[in-house]
Amino acid sequence: MIGNLLDEFEKVTKEFSKEMSEKGIRHEYGGEIIGPNSGRRIADYIEDTYMKKLKTRLFIESGKKKEGLDFPTINTDIKVTRIKKPQSTAAIKDIHAKIFGLGYNLIIFFYDFGGDDGNQLIIKKTIYIPINKTADFKMMNKLEDILGEEDVLAEELKYQYEEMEHYEEIELNEYRKLAKKMSNNYVEGYLSYAGDPRWHLTYPFLGDLREWFSDINIIFDFDEENNSNQK
Repeated sequence: MIGNLLDEFEKVTKEFSKEMSEKGIRHEYGGEIIGPNSGRRIADYIEDTYMKKLKTRLFIESGKKKEGLDFPTINTDIKVTRIKKPQSTAAIKDIHAKIFGLGYNLIIFFYDFGGDDGNQLIIKKTIYIPINKTADFKMMNKLEDILGEEDVLAEELKYQYEEMEHYEEIELNEYRKLAKKMSNNYVEGYLSYAGDPRWHLTYPFLGDLREWFSDINIIFDFDEENNSNQK
C-alpha cells in the first residue's frame, strides 16, 4: 500500500483499535467471548468487526476465509494474538519465506484483558508490517553482512537450510541462484519463523530485541494512548 490509501488505512485502523479497547467487550458475538480457551472466538470477533469497518469506511473488500488473504485487493493479511504469548499460524509453503518474506503485508492486533475485573478485551498494540520487512529476523541478521558475496552466501544458505528439520536437498548451484536473488531483492526480517513443518510466526520486536526495530510502524499503543490522555 502506498500514499493516501496507507494513510487512510492507518487512520481507520487506529480508530478501530481504540474503539475496541473502550467498548468493554465481554458479551458479544453470540455469547461470552472472554473465558477459558476463548482465543479463537476473540480472533474471529476482532477480524470480522475490523473487516466490516474497512469495507464501510474505505470500501476495501475482504477475501474468503481459509482461501487466502483477508484483504487480497491490498495484499494484506490480519493476525490476532494475545500479547502475553504472541504467535500466529502462517500458510507458508517452504522455508524460502525466511529469506524472501511472506509476499504480503501484515496487520497484527495484540490483545489482552484489563478493566476493573480483568475481563475487558483490550487491543494493546496494533502493528503494520509491510511486505519488505516480513523475512525471518535471525536468518537475515546472520546473512546481511555477506550479501553480494554470492559463493559465501550460498554456502551459508546451504548450512542454514540443512539445519532445518524438513527441507528438500538441492544442488549448491541452486543455492547460488538463491544467493543472487537474495542480494538483489533484500527483505528485512521483522518476524521469527518457527515450527517447521507446521509454521507459525512469533514477533521479536515485542521482546528483549525491540531496540532493533526502532522504525516499526506502531499504529496504536494502548498504554501510550492512555498516558497521553492523562496529561
